Amino acid sequence: MSEPSASSSATAVRSGALALAWTGKRLPLQVLRSAPWIPIPGRSALTPDSHPSRSPLMNLSLPEDVLDQMALEQAHFDAAPQAFFEAWKRGAQIAGHEWFGDGTREGLQRATTKWDLRPNMLMLNDALGALSSGQRMFLSAMVSFYNSREGGAMLKRCGFEGLSDFGGLDLERRQVIADLTLHYNGW
Repeated sequence: MSEPSASSSATAVRSGALALAWTGKRLPLQVLRSAPWIPIPGRSALTPDSHPSRSPLMNLSLPEDVLDQMALEQAHFDAAPQAFFEAWKRGAQIAGHEWFGDGTREGLQRATTKWDLRPNMLMLNDALGALSSGQRMFLSAMVSFYNSREGGAMLKRCGFEGLSDFGGLDLERRQVIADLTLHYNGW
C-alpha cells in the first residue's frame, strides 16, 4: 500500500510509531499485539515479566476506547450494505416504483440488491419539471447516491443550496435520506 500523497484528502492519525491513514476506503485491521501481557487468541500469552523486549515501541498499544470505537465502526460498516439497500428500497416505495429498476411494483418487491433498483435516469430527467418541489428534491437526493454528478445537477435544478433545504421534506423522507447517508458504502 502506498503512502497517501500530500495533495490527497487523507487524514493521518499518529500514535507513536503507529500511523493510520483514512482515505475513504475501508481496510481490514488485525490486532497483532495489544499490551504485551494480554493474550490474543491464537498467539502465545506473555506476562510483563517474561516479555522479551522492554523498549517503548514494543509496549505500544491502542487505548481500549479506541479499540471499542474501531470495533463499533467495523460492525457498522459490515452491516451498512444491507441497511443501505433497505433504506433505498423504502425510498423507492415512497417515491414510486415507476422511477426505479424495471418500473414495476413486482420489480420493487422482487429486488434483492440496490442494483435491482437503479433509478431510471432518462425518465427522471424528463419528468423533473412536472413533479412537486418535495418530490423533485427527494428523488434528486436519492439519485445523488447513485450518481453524484447527475444527482447534483438535478438538485441544482430544484434550487437546492444546502442540507438545510431537506427541512422541507416530511419526516419519512428525511429518515430515508438520513439512513442512506449513514449507510452509504458506494454504488
